[in-house]
Amino acid sequence: MDNAVPSVQAEQRLAAYLAARPALLAALNHHEQWQLRFLAQGEYSLNYLLESPGARHVCRLVTASQMSMALGAQTRYEYAALEGLAPSGVTPQPFFCDAALAELPHGLIVEQYLPGRPLDYRLDLAGAAAAIAAYHNLPVAPDTPLFRPQQLLEAIYTESLAFIAVFRAAPARLAPLVPLFDAAFAKALIALPDEAVFQQGNPPVYVNYDLNPYNFVVAAPEGAPGRVSVIDWEKARVSAPSQDLAHFLVITTTLWKQSRAHLLSANEEDLFLSAYCRARTAADETLLRRQVDLMRFFIYLRALAWCAMAWVEYQQPGRAIRNPDTFAKIEEYLQEDVLRRVYGLNDA
Repeated sequence: MDNAVPSVQAEQRLAAYLAARPALLAALNHHEQWQLRFLAQGEYSLNYLLESPGARHVCRLVTASQMSMALGAQTRYEYAALEGLAPSGVTPQPFFCDAALAELPHGLIVEQYLPGRPLDYRLDLAGAAAAIAAYHNLPVAPDTPLFRPQQLLEAIYTESLAFIAVFRAAPARLAPLVPLFDAAFAKALIALPDEAVFQQGNPPVYVNYDLNPYNFVVAAPEGAPGRVSVIDWEKARVSAPSQDLAHFLVITTTLWKQSRAHLLSANEEDLFLSAYCRARTAADETLLRRQVDLMRFFIYLRALAWCAMAWVEYQQPGRAIRNPDTFAKIEEYLQEDVLRRVYGLNDA
């Protein structure tokens, strides 16, 4: 799973693209001696640091869409999300977008560079709660182009069905998991009418939809707490605040990457939710905790269905980005005991 070739080719094309746009570089305060270097990659993006004396920005290449959008539409969608979130002060400020795909094979977003380390659950629970509350406190623009599901649980259920359909078509050696996924989807279908709990209070807000530790940036050295920001808004939408909160708390998030893995205790979960509610301008905490508990099962439904889909994708030779550590974690999660535990299928 070698990423070097596509990453180098993308960097070379991006450097040529920027060199041909001195006005853009000047507007970003990159006048001379600017350079481009690889920063990080997600599952569907390549990120480069554009830097020169006195200025640093992230150039984010959008390589695919997890929302079944055309590449240009996905790029515009993420840029619009960043524009709407900018007043929160905890997300990257957006500066430039090219979704034409005329000179680059990928969409391009240029945004603020936020230096720091990934989130550490042991140190940053209160900081993460404050950051999430900051963008949840934003009023949702009535004309936002962001996806806004009317039936939250049904939307997750439908999305998860699409993920698992890819897996069903080519389950290979993971075929023994199919009956467990069948049982989980059957449980979810029965729970769909519980949607009514989300109509009782805590109205929709901007949500990130993918709050793993590497989508946080903490402005502090290792071992010290600091100010927390949130990056990677490719799947942003308007939804219940419990969607972000449950995603943050589930073990498929807290154990995602080994260097940051941490199994939250009940006391730590309580600390996080209490800190979040204190930072919200308006939130019904008792109701919120009920909503989080219900949402948690559906987050697991989506998370493991995504893993099943991604496992199949990783078998395909044409995938643009391959992260060996991600694939290893996917295989770790796609085990019978994990599915039985998170879906409550001990008798399945």
